[in-house]
Amino acid sequence: MKETMTTQPTAVVFGAGKIARGFLGHILYRSGYDITFVEVAPGLRDLLNERGSYTVHILGAPALDAVVAPVRALDPADPAVTQALVAADIVFVSVGGQNLAAVATPLAAGLTARLRTDAPPLTIIVCENWRSAAATLRSGVEPLIPADVRQDLAARVGIAEATVMRSAIAATPAQLAADPGAVQSQDFWLLPLDGDAVVGTLPPVETLDPVPNFANALERKLYTYNTANATISFLGCLRGHTYLAEAAHDPAILAVVSRVYEETGQAMVRKFGFAESDQREYAARSLAKFQDWAIVDPLTRQVADPVRKLGPRDRLVGAALTALDQGVTLTALPVAIAAALRYRNADDPSAVRLAALVAARGEAGALAELGELRPGHPLLALVAAAGPALDAVIAA
Repeated sequence: MKETMTTQPTAVVFGAGKIARGFLGHILYRSGYDITFVEVAPGLRDLLNERGSYTVHILGAPALDAVVAPVRALDPADPAVTQALVAADIVFVSVGGQNLAAVATPLAAGLTARLRTDAPPLTIIVCENWRSAAATLRSGVEPLIPADVRQDLAARVGIAEATVMRSAIAATPAQLAADPGAVQSQDFWLLPLDGDAVVGTLPPVETLDPVPNFANALERKLYTYNTANATISFLGCLRGHTYLAEAAHDPAILAVVSRVYEETGQAMVRKFGFAESDQREYAARSLAKFQDWAIVDPLTRQVADPVRKLGPRDRLVGAALTALDQGVTLTALPVAIAAALRYRNADDPSAVRLAALVAARGEAGALAELGELRPGHPLLALVAAAGPALDAVIAA
């Protein structure tokens, strides 16, 4: 790869997957940044280094397509990662929530070196569909920072969680033939992040949206977007659909998800004081995203890891528990949970575990274990009673 001198601001992005390239890299390019990806896959690293660029295709808006450059990609163990972090103006992390622990070691090495210089404050933006992703990353990094600079960490390094609402999918065969690093992305640009976690001045990157009281916004997103997505996707699988948009247009599924939006919306309005009209508009935007025919997104990707999605603070059980705590009467969320309990996929280890747990303990026992519900919890009875309603949806 040819080395070039640049006066551009610099960004480091941990991960070079579809969101990292198709969203983060794209907005950084549009904002004038020189981009370094830190990526574990050697084939993808080599590809990005050989070409020094890749193409982003915007679904339904080809006029917004872009060739993102200059880019390079480093192995996480490469000492150049430390150098890049010392010089970086901003850092993003998009590796999958389950891989955050692996990022801690190279990130801590770079931050340690940076803290021993007079470099300005740095904000790391964590872009994961994962609960408490920023706190998880910080808890992995802090013990690895030597004592002589650890006291400076909080004052000079912010770790801010973001909510990613742009979808990115694999490029078409024709697009990959022209550029093997190409990716397709949705025509959605805003990236809300925890404004209270920013340290120093956030560098200029278009569409970044620092939000105060971000925990409220994050829970709202989880229990609106993610809950509806899970409802559509698990029901879609049971009704034989293949793609998200296909399931999101199914009248039988829409009847359920519209009530899910009502139930989670009531919970968010009561808990956080959002205006009812604003919550309805927020829900409508999420449904429009799922119904976008330009996004060819397989349901198997949406329903992956059902065990996690049935956890006590995740999109299904967590949404139902929050709604019950706010005094909301539930009819649709139990149907969505029952649909998740019936999901089977021999190629997904989490789904295999779910099937074994249901076989051993029944659906109520499996839900009690995964959702950490005490015996006699009202949600158990609600989900058990939702069976006939779920059967009716499947048969519609």
